[in-house]
Amino acid sequence: MFFKNIADIQLKNNTIVTGRKFEKTAGDFEDEIRDLDYNGNGLKKDKAVENANIPNFAQVFYYKIYSRLAIPTQEEFLKTYFDSFVMERNNGNILIENKWYSEEGVKSRMLRTYPSLIRDFHFYLLAENSEKFDQVRFSLFRDVAKGLDLEVKYKGYFFYISLYIDTKRSREFKIKKGDRHDYSQVVEIEMPVKFRELREVGRFYLLGKEHVKLLIERIDKYVQGQ
Repeated sequence: MFFKNIADIQLKNNTIVTGRKFEKTAGDFEDEIRDLDYNGNGLKKDKAVENANIPNFAQVFYYKIYSRLAIPTQEEFLKTYFDSFVMERNNGNILIENKWYSEEGVKSRMLRTYPSLIRDFHFYLLAENSEKFDQVRFSLFRDVAKGLDLEVKYKGYFFYISLYIDTKRSREFKIKKGDRHDYSQVVEIEMPVKFRELREVGRFYLLGKEHVKLLIERIDKYVQGQ
């Protein structure tokens, strides 16, 4: 048995890859989510921060899950990001990658992203726990660098699931994402979800097993057409 649930360490192509045992279910994490605080509602946006290409928040979120096998609190999420990327502070502003931004603006953007990161991670667990797929996989690199979200293998086909809440802001972001990345070589299944369809868990809103069922129905429709 490896130290602290480490399942494997691989050295390959000048890269060290570690694997950790991860046996918690979506239900286990719902219990954690119920206890999480959240005070990101109604925060003001800073236009310069909103349009800035700053280090991706997801890498901090998933690093904390990897290191602790638990969802980071909003305080841990903010602190780890700022400790990792803020080079200097001055009068309410912070220096990230040699550019100055409003500290409150960055916090606001991070806290508005935090619930969607929790929702995406929880849906990954729902899909994995359903045992309806040959494989369910998420890659942070592919998500950030190639714009590919959740990957599932079903009846021998690979699909990339683009899951988002059906709001004006999300639709605009999806269009921008499509402009930045080439999806012509993959099969993408879009899953816009109305906010009213989400389930309230603590201070957050999550998808449910019915959305996994809906995803399978959409994939089946594609497979039947091949």
